Amino acid sequence: MSKVCKKFSLLTLLLLFSLFVNGCASFTLSAKDFAKLYNLQQSSAIYDKNGRFLTQISGSERRTYVKIDELPPYVPQAFVAIEDARFYQHFGIDIVGILRASVVNILKKDLAQGASTITQQLVRNVYLTQEKTFARKIKEALLAIQLERVYTKKEILEMYLNVIYFGNGNYGIEEAAQNYFGKPASKLTLGEAAMLAGIPRRPNFYAPTINYEAAVSRKNLVLDKMVEQGYLTPEEAEKAKREEVKINPEAQNKGNQYAAVIDKIFQESEEDFGLSREQLNTGGYKIYTTVDREVQRYAERVFADARNFPPSTDEIIVQGAAAGVDPETGGIVFLIGGRNYGRFGGFNRSFMMYRQPGSAFKPIVDYAPAFEKGYLPSDFIVDEPVAFGDYKPKNYDGTYHGKVTLRKALVESLNIPAVKLLNEIGVDTGYEYAKRFGFELTAKDKNLSLALGGLERGASPLQMAAAYAVFASGGVYRTPHIINKIIDKDGNEIPRRKSLEEKKVISEETAYLITDVLIDTVKKGTARRANFGGILAAKTGTTEVPFKTPGQKGTKDAWIVGYTPDISVAVWMGYDKTDRLHYLKGVTGGSYPAVILRKIASYYVQVHGEKPFTMPKQLVRVSIDEKTGLIAGPLTPPGQVVDEVFPKGKEPKALSPDTPPNPETQNGNLTAAYIEGKGVVLNWQPKPGYTYQIYRINEDGSTLMVGESSTGSFTDAKVTSGSHYQYYLLPVQKKEDGSVKMELPSVPVVIDIPASVTGGVY
Repeated sequence: MSKVCKKFSLLTLLLLFSLFVNGCASFTLSAKDFAKLYNLQQSSAIYDKNGRFLTQISGSERRTYVKIDELPPYVPQAFVAIEDARFYQHFGIDIVGILRASVVNILKKDLAQGASTITQQLVRNVYLTQEKTFARKIKEALLAIQLERVYTKKEILEMYLNVIYFGNGNYGIEEAAQNYFGKPASKLTLGEAAMLAGIPRRPNFYAPTINYEAAVSRKNLVLDKMVEQGYLTPEEAEKAKREEVKINPEAQNKGNQYAAVIDKIFQESEEDFGLSREQLNTGGYKIYTTVDREVQRYAERVFADARNFPPSTDEIIVQGAAAGVDPETGGIVFLIGGRNYGRFGGFNRSFMMYRQPGSAFKPIVDYAPAFEKGYLPSDFIVDEPVAFGDYKPKNYDGTYHGKVTLRKALVESLNIPAVKLLNEIGVDTGYEYAKRFGFELTAKDKNLSLALGGLERGASPLQMAAAYAVFASGGVYRTPHIINKIIDKDGNEIPRRKSLEEKKVISEETAYLITDVLIDTVKKGTARRANFGGILAAKTGTTEVPFKTPGQKGTKDAWIVGYTPDISVAVWMGYDKTDRLHYLKGVTGGSYPAVILRKIASYYVQVHGEKPFTMPKQLVRVSIDEKTGLIAGPLTPPGQVVDEVFPKGKEPKALSPDTPPNPETQNGNLTAAYIEGKGVVLNWQPKPGYTYQIYRINEDGSTLMVGESSTGSFTDAKVTSGSHYQYYLLPVQKKEDGSVKMELPSVPVVIDIPASVTGGVY
């Protein structure tokens, strides 16, 4: 006998045997348990960061109770027809149905057929879990029998209609009717009732806002079942099939609101405040959160819009998740647990899911530690084929770029420079920095694949958002949290037992260097599609599937993490379970995820305004020749001139050798004259707000800064007779925020110092 046959035979025997011992004390319901069926709405209030009401939690599920007598007769009939045709004949469990399902499953060698009655479904949703085990099925059957002894069929059906889940965050038929159709359940048409009756079997597939065609097909099946069981005539069913069921246009904006937020509240209240989920459900607490109501609602709308995701190959949809963190406080601004995420206590991908972050990990583990050690964005590294033992990293597109700056390597997300950089600074260094940024690593992560986000456990969207918030905050890591305070029903504040961490992770200068590079990533790199025209720094990440795919590359996880000075946002996209039928085709972190980031970031700026990143006073911006790393001269090709940031004192002093010296002794307003007894006197017409650094190029090619002036005049007294010098000015603009910007240098003026001369202008 096959394993499937044995399992079903065993299940049937166990269930039949258990019927004789259904009075077992461990599986009995007390009067208090029965009261739970009519006491489903105990609530605590949740408020946003500004003290505005968000929602309430009532036994973890929001519902509006409706009496069965208020419903049209065809409403309960539709549910009986599709869910439990023998509802009025059995005593809580359907022995005939169990045997029939067992036979079908044995023949199909599968576990697809179920035999749960409406009573069993009610028991499961109120008292038990959704786990698929024989022990749970036995408990479910015994409790269903007890329930049938206490309540009438009508009462059980009424409770069922008010308890069952309809997808999109809707519990009970009244919430479902209001959400999907914008009307009370008492006003449902036959077609609408049949559509709702078809949902509970697979809420995340048959919900009309998720899969309208499947919902219509399921509706028609319900109508056929109602005809089979005598509830409708064939003519009535055909008329209902032709009925166009119109979905409430606001349906996708309701139901699942705040579900992901509530999940995090439950977790944090227990871990940090010692309050259980049950206590919050029944204690009447006021929970003040860090959530931004407008941004949370907008993010939910973005994730509800199917156009923001690639199409699915079957009924299993491409999933997504996101998290937003305030860099200045660590407060969670918004959470998205998944597409159509509506059931509290579900798999909340925003903080429960861990996936490899790919290249989105590079700024954390490669570049930030390197900049801390003195590397600069303008430093060069060679992008070339390389092997570290058996490890041979490759770039995403399989090409090589030769000598590139660290800035370009990060902007274009080149893999080989990242691995070489981690190898230079040391894997242990990158590993320790990743831990400082809030990641939970294992000993297996201590290898060079760490450079490309190859983590044993992975990272959650919330962890990634909190880590990038370090760059936005000037180098400070703050524990991400969602609760500001909890007040009990007597007005007393519940103390936080677990303190929030706040620590300096990297210097302010390193944080800004990373930010400046990642702004370029948005402007002209892999995160271009996230560019909304405002201030945004971002990095993409894409991990490949572990198997070969035809045509386009297969992607397992697509990430983008971006931030402004006020919010850090991480977006993930992929399948919950990746296999050869379910993976992202031609999707990278710079495609669909980048569009989602763009929408959320631009909306945040629209609501809250925009402010720039402030460059630390210890840094200076200089226009350089990208190919040489030296100061760009007037003749440097425009395509090679880039603005680069340096710590003061580490900026280049010499002109790019690609720039030929100007033979003229005059440069606009700049003049050079040798005055015997004084030295070389330089004069020029200064611009207001500028200081000019004066540089001298000696005969041996060395460059020396000889002084600075804002008056338009300077004398270099330390000259040697018979020498040949070049002088040029480097204009430095001081801004109101204290930062400075170095502009292009002037064309050098040339002067020869003879052994004996009289004063003259050269």
